[in-house]
Amino acid sequence: MRRIVLGLVSAALCLGGVGLAPAVSAAEVDVMTDCHGPITVYATVGDTIVFTLTPQCSGAGELWDVGPAFPEPLGSGFLSLEGVSDGGSYVLHSWFSDDWNVFSSDQSPTIVRTTLQSLGINSGGGANTPLAPGAVIANVSPDDEVFYPVTYEPTSDAPRPTIMWNQAIGRASASAACPAGYTPSWDTWPNNHTGGYVCNRFVPMYGG
Repeated sequence: MRRIVLGLVSAALCLGGVGLAPAVSAAEVDVMTDCHGPITVYATVGDTIVFTLTPQCSGAGELWDVGPAFPEPLGSGFLSLEGVSDGGSYVLHSWFSDDWNVFSSDQSPTIVRTTLQSLGINSGGGANTPLAPGAVIANVSPDDEVFYPVTYEPTSDAPRPTIMWNQAIGRASASAACPAGYTPSWDTWPNNHTGGYVCNRFVPMYGG
């Protein structure tokens, strides 16, 4: 789910004849996990990504922005830790400048707020790694032994829900057969909105 949390005035602000274009709005991206499988996060740099570690993470679960697979980490420091709430605990490490991991609670969901950054960590000491589609930005683990990747993809690549049209036709009685592709039902619109038997089908609205 992608929820816009910050909106700026759309008109440019002019000061002394100079037009200031509006900044791009940040968004909040909600990610829920039980720590038992890989995750794909669709987001944009600057977005707030809010992870919810459910109690199914079992208290031994964790979210780690870099990970234990040295010298090449599973994650690459693309997430800045902003806060942890609801029973979780976190650890900041000194191996890299922005390395952290959060342990879940087995009593209640653990909420982890992060910000997506454009540059990650280079474990070999070279230039920082730029964010690119398919990058592993973190990892989750149910037991501190098996780790699953949290992979970044651009918001523009997020799957779009298929919009469906409902088509309905009236039928004379409960025993009347429906045409192929339709299912029998009842609705309020037949018989001058007094209700009656109908046949329904759902058709994708392509391009919607």
